[in-house]
Amino acid sequence: MELADLLQMPRVKNDSTHLGLPLLMMKTKLRDMSFILNRVNSRVLAWKANLLSKAERTTLVQIVDSSLVLYVATLGSIPCSIQESVDKSLRSFWWGDTSTKRKVQTISWGKPFRPKLFGGLEFRSSKSINEAFMGKRAWEILSKKNGMRHDLVRAKYLKDGNLLTYNFKPFDSQLWKGIMKSVSLLQKGVCRRIGNGKTTSIWFDN
Repeated sequence: MELADLLQMPRVKNDSTHLGLPLLMMKTKLRDMSFILNRVNSRVLAWKANLLSKAERTTLVQIVDSSLVLYVATLGSIPCSIQESVDKSLRSFWWGDTSTKRKVQTISWGKPFRPKLFGGLEFRSSKSINEAFMGKRAWEILSKKNGMRHDLVRAKYLKDGNLLTYNFKPFDSQLWKGIMKSVSLLQKGVCRRIGNGKTTSIWFDN
């Protein structure tokens, strides 16, 4: 007799969700994250691009790309193919493309991502949002920020090591793998305070 039968509790299905996010992450990460693209496409299809001005479409793109991707990023890093598909769907909506007609794109797609000071619209790609979120989590752990979540992560993964020297393992969680992938980006902008030198290695900390 299994535990679920003993406790007379319903068995959780593999595709079960909580607050819109999957409860269980399978080995096929691309399949687990495909719901992001489905949600973006469903929202885009619900909007009538030809009835909205360019300014209104700009606002909708910024809201969806920042809120949805950032919310899903709590699960871990989003696959590159999903990120590109999400950006492509939002790009088509912003230009006013439909299933039967494609508008002429008068500027390169990179220009709307520039700051407004340089003539852009301050769009953010799904990749940059995901990297920023993972980098923020890595910084909180590295800077020894207090909190139950951070204490649990340190107790599980960093018992005898440092975030910057940790080598992630195949059985690590998806969220932790995403955090570790952002460490190389984080290292470009961090520096070590020597202090009394007890926590600094002359061989590995450079």
